[in-house]
Amino acid sequence: MPISPTTTRQGQSQIQSEYEGAKYYFASADHKALFDANPAKYAPAYGGYCGYAASIDRLSPISPEWFQIIDGRLILQHNGKATDKFNADQKETL
Repeated sequence: MPISPTTTRQGQSQIQSEYEGAKYYFASADHKALFDANPAKYAPAYGGYCGYAASIDRLSPISPEWFQIIDGRLILQHNGKATDKFNADQKETL
């Protein structure tokens, strides 16, 4: 049961999965089942680091408020400035 991008619901610690050493929390068992069927589809690009920083061969933490889904990939960013720089030349940074 997919949720719309504008809908946000907090994940619950009792509904969780682990994938590649990271814990994922879900708002419902249906969402967990979707994830468990294909976790790579939902895992963030660049190992969960900032997409812009990765594009310039650096590692930077992310803020979960700054994300995009591009060509089906979850791209996380450090902040608005990183997002703007990433998007300035998306073809090159991807």
